[in-house]
Amino acid sequence: MTKFETALKKYLDIFASQEMYFINDLKNLELFQKTPGNTDAEDVRTKVSAINDREIGSLGILENAVSHVHNLNIDDRLKNNDLTLVEDISKIKVGSQQHHLLHFASVYCNFHKPDVYPIYSEQHFDFYRR
Repeated sequence: MTKFETALKKYLDIFASQEMYFINDLKNLELFQKTPGNTDAEDVRTKVSAINDREIGSLGILENAVSHVHNLNIDDRLKNNDLTLVEDISKIKVGSQQHHLLHFASVYCNFHKPDVYPIYSEQHFDFYRR
């Protein structure tokens, strides 16, 4: 077994033991399929809330994130598989403070198009490094 296959098996075993994460992801994928558009702020709010990003919650910037995503008018960019969209979504400014929420932005895009947008997080970076 190659080093990559060993790392892959390790992470598949970890993920397989965490069934709840798969159920949540499946429900979120269904939600994003049912409401693919981002022109209605309430749809964006529902999707951002469903993601339940830890950083957005701890910073208390849910409404800022909703407004930011809504104001970016992302539907054409998602349709065209624009990979720069993740970086643009990740840059959420609250007052004079700039937040770089790459994990949230990548998850938001991934739930729209899992085959196009990878998820970026420390857990994923560790897997990619291995």
